[in-house]
Amino acid sequence: MLGFLNENSRENMLALCNVIHEGNLDALNQLLERKEVRDDITINLDMVFHFVTFSCSNLAVFNRLLKFKILRKMIADPKHSAIAFVAMHGHLDILERLLEFPTIRVGLAYYDNQALSLAAQHGHLAIVKRFLKFKSVRDKVTDANNSALSGASMCGHIEIVNCLLKIPAVQTHFILDAMNGNNIFCWSARNGHLAIVNRLLEFPAVVNNITADDNAALRWAYLKGYHAVVNRLMQFPAVRAAVLAADNADENLRALAQNTENSMRALNLQEQGIVNALQKLYPDLDSKNISAIEKELKSLRNYLEKGCKAKRLHLIFSRRNFQYQVDGIYHQAWRYLFARPNSWMSPEANFVEVTEQGRQSSIAEKDWHLLALIWRALTDKNIKLNADNLALIENAQLTKEGLASLELIRRNLIESFISTLALLARAHNYGDNQKDNGKLDEPSCSMGVTQRLLTGLIGLEIAEKPDTRPIGADYLAARFKEQLITHEAKGLLPKLKNLSHAALKQLNELLDKFIMENDGSVLDELVSILAFESQEVDAFIEEAKNYYGELRFLALHNLSYQGTVYQNAENLMRGLAAHPHIAFANEVFQFVEQELALKEKQQNEADTDAVMLKTNVLQFSETESSNARNPDKASKKRKREEAFDEDRQEEENPKKRRRIG
Repeated sequence: MLGFLNENSRENMLALCNVIHEGNLDALNQLLERKEVRDDITINLDMVFHFVTFSCSNLAVFNRLLKFKILRKMIADPKHSAIAFVAMHGHLDILERLLEFPTIRVGLAYYDNQALSLAAQHGHLAIVKRFLKFKSVRDKVTDANNSALSGASMCGHIEIVNCLLKIPAVQTHFILDAMNGNNIFCWSARNGHLAIVNRLLEFPAVVNNITADDNAALRWAYLKGYHAVVNRLMQFPAVRAAVLAADNADENLRALAQNTENSMRALNLQEQGIVNALQKLYPDLDSKNISAIEKELKSLRNYLEKGCKAKRLHLIFSRRNFQYQVDGIYHQAWRYLFARPNSWMSPEANFVEVTEQGRQSSIAEKDWHLLALIWRALTDKNIKLNADNLALIENAQLTKEGLASLELIRRNLIESFISTLALLARAHNYGDNQKDNGKLDEPSCSMGVTQRLLTGLIGLEIAEKPDTRPIGADYLAARFKEQLITHEAKGLLPKLKNLSHAALKQLNELLDKFIMENDGSVLDELVSILAFESQEVDAFIEEAKNYYGELRFLALHNLSYQGTVYQNAENLMRGLAAHPHIAFANEVFQFVEQELALKEKQQNEADTDAVMLKTNVLQFSETESSNARNPDKASKKRKREEAFDEDRQEEENPKKRRRIG
C-alpha cells in the first residue's frame, strides 16, 4: 500500500498507521504538529480512511482525526461504509460516535445491510443488538439471502444466531432456506459448529430436509473431521438411510446375494454400489439428460467404427466377407449396439427388438445409460486405476503388449470392454463346447447385460472403493468370521494353539455341556476363555470402518443378527467378539476338536517315544492305551450334530431361541 509513495511520505504514513493502531494520542498529536504529515493526510486520504476505520480502537484518537474536515466528510458519507468496517472490528464506542452523524444513521442499512452482516459474521453481539434498534436495519434484516444469520451460523456465533432467530422475518426466511437446499444448516455442519447445528435442528423444516444436496451436511462434517457433528447427524434415520441408499442392506437381500445365477438376477449390493459411484462421479450423465447420454454413445460408436475401418471391416452386409465380418470383435460390438437394422441377426435369435428400422438387439434403457457411464469412465483421463495396475506401472512391469504404462493399461481396459460387448452380441452362439458356431448373431437376453457391462470397470479404482462393497449385518458377520475366526494368523486359531492339552480338553467339555445339555452355567467360563481382547476388537472395528467406509459403517443401526437386534455396527462386532461360541458355534467346535486332536496326537507321540526309550516296547501298544483313555468320539459327534440341528430350528423360530445373559 505504501510502495508508490516517496520516502518521506512513506515514513509519515507508516508512523501514522502505527500510532493509530496503538491508540497513542500523544504520539499522534506530535505527528500532526508537522505540516508535511498533515499534507500527506490530505493527499493520501483513502489510505488514512483505511487506517482509521480498520485499525483505530481508541475513541480519543478517532475524535482527533475527525478534526480533519476532509476526512470527517468521507467518514460521514455512508457510501464509504465506514460504520461497516468499524462494526466488523467490534469497536462499539467508535461505532456510537459514528452514529452521531445523521447521514450514517440514514444509510445504516446500505449495501444489503452490510454493517449488520459483518458484525454478525465476526461475532459482535453488542453491535448486532445496537443495529437492530434501528427500523431501517430491521426492515432489511434478511437482505442478501439472510446474510446476517448465515454469517453468524457459518462462523459459529450461537448467541447471535439465537438473537436473530427471535425476529419473525429472519425465522421465516430461514425456514424457506431449509426447505430449498438447507444451505445455512449445511454450512454450520460443514464448519463443525455443533451448538448451532443443534439449535437449527429444532426447526422441523431442517429435519425434513436434513439430507439436502446429497447429504451434504454429513459429508462435509465427516470430511473435515467434525466427529461430534457427524455423530449428531447420524442419530437421524434419514441421514443413515441416505448413506446406505445404494446398499439396501436388509436381511432379505441375503438370498439375492447368494444367488449364483449371475445372468438371471438383479444387481447385488456391490454392483449397486459401483453404479451409484459412477452416477456420483458423473452427475451430468443423469438418466434424464438424454443429450449427454447420446453424446457418450456417439463417442463409443465412432470408436467402434474407426476400429472396424482400421481392420477393413465394412459396415454394410457382405456375403463375400461374411465370415470376416461375423468374427470381427469390433464389428460384433458395433452391430450389437448400433446396427439398424442388424443384417447379421439370426432369424432364430430370441432376444431381438423389432422397430421401424428393422430387427436389432434388445437392450434395456437402463443399460444404455450404464453404457454411457462406463464409456465415460474408460475414456476419462483423470479416473484412477486400481492398485494392481498402478503397481505394474510403478514397477515398470513387462507385459506381452509391452512395458506397462498408463496409456497401455487404459487401452487394454477399453479393448477388454469391447470384447465384453462382442460376447453379448454372440452370447447364444456359444454351444456346450464353449466355441462360437460362426453363424448369424444370437445375442444375450437383456437380463444379463448389466452385470456383464460392469465387468468393464475391473481395473479401475472406482470398482474397488469401500463404498462399493456390500454392507449389512450378514456381511459384517462374514467379515468378522474371515478376520477373527478362520484366519490362521490372528483371532481364534492362534488363541486355541496357545492353549495346553488340559485347557483344550476342559474347553471341549464346556462346549459339550453348553450345546448338548443347554447348560447356561458354563457360559461365564466359556466367555473367559474364548472372548476376544478389547484391543483386538478395537483394531477390527477400525479395519472394518476403513474397509467399508466409515460413514457407511456408522450409518448402520438396528441390525438384526441371529435373533438379536444390535443398536449399531460396533455393538454387533462387540457382541460377536464376546460370544464367538454362540455366533460361530460350528466353527468354534470344529477348531477346538481339531486342535485337541492335534495336541493328543502330539501327546501320544511324546508318550510313545518316552516308553520306547525306557522299555523298548512297540509304538502301537502305547497308541492302544491312549485310545483306551479317549471316549467314543463318533458318539459325541452325532450328539453335537443333533444339537446343531436344534440350533437351526431355533434360528428359524425365534420364539424357541435360547436366551443367553
